[in-house]
Amino acid sequence: MSQPLLSVIVPVYNAEKYLERCVSSIVNQTYRNLEIILIDDGSTDRSAEMCDAWSGADNRIKVLHSKNHGVSHARNMGLDLARGDWITFVDNDDWLEPDMYDLMIRNGGGADVDICIGGYTMDIELNDDPNPTRATPPCSKGAAQIFLRDEMLIKMFSYDEPKLFGASVWDKIYRRKLIEGVRFEERFAARGEDTLYSTEIFLKARAALYLPLQKYHYVMHGVSSVHGNISTASARALECNDLIRQKLENASDDVRAAFEQWYFVVVIGVLRVLMVLAPSEFEQRIRAGQSFIRRHLFSIVKTNVKPTRARMLLIAGACYFTLPFFVCKLLRPFIKMKTD
Repeated sequence: MSQPLLSVIVPVYNAEKYLERCVSSIVNQTYRNLEIILIDDGSTDRSAEMCDAWSGADNRIKVLHSKNHGVSHARNMGLDLARGDWITFVDNDDWLEPDMYDLMIRNGGGADVDICIGGYTMDIELNDDPNPTRATPPCSKGAAQIFLRDEMLIKMFSYDEPKLFGASVWDKIYRRKLIEGVRFEERFAARGEDTLYSTEIFLKARAALYLPLQKYHYVMHGVSSVHGNISTASARALECNDLIRQKLENASDDVRAAFEQWYFVVVIGVLRVLMVLAPSEFEQRIRAGQSFIRRHLFSIVKTNVKPTRARMLLIAGACYFTLPFFVCKLLRPFIKMKTD
């Protein structure tokens, strides 16, 4: 019996420092039946040249060069090229342990599921430290188990502990038939596009298999990978979650309740950024958010966000935004936060 083909889509943008480690970790997977698609998203360093060199060295690798349009556009180009029975994504500065895809295909392919979720480990690399801190990821190991559609959505949005998985696309593999016709919304690049995409996919799925592998290494650097104006990007994150809210209108009560809690955290976080960075430019949006918070203050206070400190900060933020706009603006010095 032939092994299913797994398409691995890697958007590449100015990643010469990390690309060798990333691609090597994919090429050297013990699962060999791979189609590796490198999308050079208009890199201005040596990344494009490195992609071409890898293509010449391994006939499983395809390279496509494009003008810079962002990670969502690059992923969509990869989806248009992918031929695999299963499809997955890797970020260009992350890396994988050698048996990750072998375990996921072997277990997920043998189960009656549309998605296999493997978990991840977070590597914090600051100041070019050759020995990164290996942090405990937000998603804990838990136990191998199958989740049905509503259970997947509730787990993704909820703040219950243990938090087994989130909305990221790189710790999951998807059956091709599940994601056909679903594409990333490009205007939300790097600010919510994974959550929107995962919501659409989970709504179509029958079930997902969760495996406590944590063999994907998500690398955090000292400099944010989000380009452009952070206040504009944050406002788009709120717009993205408004769209998710619409898509869940016909979902079950439990799913919508889990999302509402998630949405409270997003709204307060985005309003805080906008108030600190550009209150005049985004006054109308902030006022609309304040009105929402005032209407839902009782529900926000009752949220089950964990840990307790995070819940207290959420409630404090909600109470702050119940104040009149001009008062919130006067109090800006007291809520300043690191945003760069």
